[in-house]
Amino acid sequence: TRALLPGSNTNRVAHALDEALGNNAGADWQQFSQRAAAMWAATRVPFLETPITSEWQLLAQLRKLHDLRTIAPWQSLRSLGRSYLTDPRLRMLLDRYATYSGSDPRRAPAALAVIPYIEQTFGAWHIEGGLSELARALHRRGVDREIEFSFDCPATRIVTSSGSVTG
Repeated sequence: TRALLPGSNTNRVAHALDEALGNNAGADWQQFSQRAAAMWAATRVPFLETPITSEWQLLAQLRKLHDLRTIAPWQSLRSLGRSYLTDPRLRMLLDRYATYSGSDPRRAPAALAVIPYIEQTFGAWHIEGGLSELARALHRRGVDREIEFSFDCPATRIVTSSGSVTG
């Protein structure tokens, strides 16, 4: 069965899954998404918005045992999915979030569950032409601003002046 998943609307995603798969697929996915939302809430600030400067600081971020249970670092993405998703096609959909980055869902951390949550809550974007196009665009912008680029040469130091990099 083929279905288009709408972006950035979890209720529409659940409805599309129900329409395509039946068997309460939408409700199962919503329960899974609630767990992923809790993972996102527990990890967003400490791991994405706070600079980590040492291993001790990283451990201090996991202050609450509840957060540790929510994130479940001992669990794989596949085993987390099996605890919420009864339809094997939903599990296959979830596995995609590991395999598209080259990971094995049997070994990828359960925390990857935040990816479908983020995509379906906030939307997803991509760079047409891939990440290499981002490098090309930055280079073009630099050339337009008369920045001199040197490629295939070793960097021996970074020169700064008044807190800015000058060379």
